[in-house]
Amino acid sequence: MNPESHALLVLSFTPGLGPVLTRRLIGELGSAINILNASESLLRQVEGIGPQRAASIAKGTRDARVRADEEIAAANKAGVRLLCLGEPDYPALLAPLDDAPTVISVMGTVDPARDAFPVAIVGSRDCSAYGIEQAERFGGVLAQAGLTV
Repeated sequence: MNPESHALLVLSFTPGLGPVLTRRLIGELGSAINILNASESLLRQVEGIGPQRAASIAKGTRDARVRADEEIAAANKAGVRLLCLGEPDYPALLAPLDDAPTVISVMGTVDPARDAFPVAIVGSRDCSAYGIEQAERFGGVLAQAGLTV
């Protein structure tokens, strides 16, 4: 994983940061790496971030680094690839959305020519047994119909 993608993964685990605010920060500071290296005072200058949120982001990014490394290890163990916004294989239809996830998990390959109509199943990191069952059921039916899930 390249350094910018690793920084995006860290930001995805940072409490108080979602895709919209992360994109706003990248627009203001230039990159995910710059966000991780930003001081609280610099973060406060970005629209929508006050003193409390700046402090929370600064502390949260320190704590999120460990969680990001754990996620990389778990993905590698499961044979899953983590794709970050801005990477060449990131889905072209998803990328322009303001609230597109900064990181998605991919099992298998991404072929833009073959995967023209992808479907994503979005859920909780701490999903219930019922949620897992339904995601597997929907994913299976959609895949059997020829869609990329």
